[in-house]
Amino acid sequence: MNLVMDRAFLYNLSYQEVTVPTAGDQVYFAGQWHDDGSGPTPPFRIRVLIDGQEFESWSDFVATGGQTYYPNTARTWTVTAGDHTIRWELDTGDAVGETSENDNYRVYSWTTPPTLDLVADASIIALVVGSNPVHVGDIVAFSLNGHCVGSGTTPAFQVQALLDGTPYYSTSRAETCPNPFSIPAPTPWTVTPGSHTIEWVLDSPGVVPESNDGNNRASSGFTAKPPETCNGVDDDGNGVIDDPGSCWAVVYRFQSTAGARCLGPNLSPPSTCFGYAREIEAFIVASNPVPGTYRARQCSKSTDHIVVEYGSADYSALAGAGYDCSLDLGYIYRAGQGPASGSTPWANTCNLYRFRYTVSGGSGAHLFTRGADNVSGMTCEPPVPGQVLTNFSCFSGTPSGC
Repeated sequence: MNLVMDRAFLYNLSYQEVTVPTAGDQVYFAGQWHDDGSGPTPPFRIRVLIDGQEFESWSDFVATGGQTYYPNTARTWTVTAGDHTIRWELDTGDAVGETSENDNYRVYSWTTPPTLDLVADASIIALVVGSNPVHVGDIVAFSLNGHCVGSGTTPAFQVQALLDGTPYYSTSRAETCPNPFSIPAPTPWTVTPGSHTIEWVLDSPGVVPESNDGNNRASSGFTAKPPETCNGVDDDGNGVIDDPGSCWAVVYRFQSTAGARCLGPNLSPPSTCFGYAREIEAFIVASNPVPGTYRARQCSKSTDHIVVEYGSADYSALAGAGYDCSLDLGYIYRAGQGPASGSTPWANTCNLYRFRYTVSGGSGAHLFTRGADNVSGMTCEPPVPGQVLTNFSCFSGTPSGC
C-alpha cells in the first residue's frame, strides 16, 4: 500500500486553477493524490500548510486502493504580496504502512508581486511672507503632493523632509489606495542666503511592499535673492528697482460727511479720522528713510489734518496746540529731491501741495494733494511740502497761489 501526493495548487473563488494570485485575492488550497494499494486504509490524517503554518487538516480519513482524490480547503486564504509556499501532507502520523513515505507530500511555491506603489509627485515651496522670487528673510512653507497606486491600505510608513540634506521634518502615516495625498511640513522656514533644496522621501525604511521604489522621492529648490535695500538699485535682480512691497507704501485719503480730508496708511481710516470714508489712493511714499526724504507725520484735531515733518518746528507747534501727531505716513521726498518720473515702479513723481479751506459747519481743514482735485475756493499754502509718487496724474501746472 502506498499513498502518493501528486500535486499542490491553488483555486480561485470560481474553482479555477491560478498559478500566481494577486495580492488581496481569495484562494483555496487544492491538491491531488492517489492510493496505489488495494482495499481500504486505516484512518489517517491529512493537512495543508501555508508558509510553514498549518491552515487546515482532516482526521480519520480512509482511502480506497486505486482511487484518486482531489481535496481543497473549506475556507479561503487572503493573498499577500511576497513569497509563499503551500504544502500538502498525507498520513502525518504514519498510521498507514506504506512502501514509501517519501511521496506523501507536495509543495507549490510562488511569488505575488506587490500591487501598491507610493509615488512622490511634487515638492511644493509656497511663500507665506514675501513675494516671488524668493528673497532672504522671506518665510516659506514646504509640502509634498503624492498619490498611491493599487488597492488596499499600506502599513504605517515614514515620511521625511530633508532641507539641504539635513532632516527638517518627519512623520508616520498610512495611505488608502488608490488616492492622492498632500503632506505639509507644519513649521514654516525663514529663508537664509544661498541655494536651498527640500527633498521628500516616502517609506525610506521600505516597510511598504511596492512595485517601484524608485518614485518615492521628490525635490525642489531655489536660490534666495538678496533683499531690496531701497537704494535705487535692483538688488534682488527681478528687473524692478526698489520693489513696491519692499520700498514703497501707499497713502490713502479719507473724507468726512462735512468734507474734511485726512490721510492714512491703510484701507481703513485711522482712529484720528473715525467715521471718514475712503476716497482715493492719494499717493505713494518711501517706506524707508532713503536719502532726500523726511519722516512724515499727520497731526489731527477735529476736522483739521496736517502733514508735517516729524521733529520739525511745525510738528512741535501743532503738538503743543493739542493736535494728535502720532500717525506715521512713511517718508516723503523733500521738494526737488524726488526721483525722476518713470525711474521707479511708479509712473510719475508729483509735487505735493497744501490747501486750506472751510468745511460744512465752518470748521477749518487742510487738503494735501498731488493733483486731479478741484481746489477752487481753497487757499494754497506754500512752500511745497515735498514730492510723492503715483501711477495717476499730477497737476498739469503749478496751482494758483502756490
